[in-house]
Amino acid sequence: MKWQTKLVVSLGMIGVVAGLIFLGFKMLPYPSDSATNINHQLQQNSRKKDEVLIFYRPGCGDCARVKSTVLTTNWRIKWVTQSAEIGFVNTDKQQNQALLKRFSVTSVPTLVRINKDQKVLRYTGTNTTKIRAVMQGGTLNE
Repeated sequence: MKWQTKLVVSLGMIGVVAGLIFLGFKMLPYPSDSATNINHQLQQNSRKKDEVLIFYRPGCGDCARVKSTVLTTNWRIKWVTQSAEIGFVNTDKQQNQALLKRFSVTSVPTLVRINKDQKVLRYTGTNTTKIRAVMQGGTLNE
């Protein structure tokens, strides 16, 4: 009976740790990218990587889920770091209004991928498959 108690306690501890890790990622602040920095990156002609902009609003539950998806999944590490730079754009900040207008962002969460040839791939929503397509530079099958 003693080994069963140890097993239950161990599984309980694993569950608590996993929950804390999951909640920790959900509660991470958005990485800060100033509009000036993002505009500079977009204007560089010799960019070696695509740029992915994630437009969000503080307090938006869907935006938090998208952020968590982007920051915690293996494909983020595999694809984004190799093929694109990522920037988070707070839609409430006045300094970011030009970016909202430039990319016609009217609702959040919106992901915009700009490739080296300035071709834009856009998605608004929380569909993980479509988010993955934008992050990887694929196509959106509507």
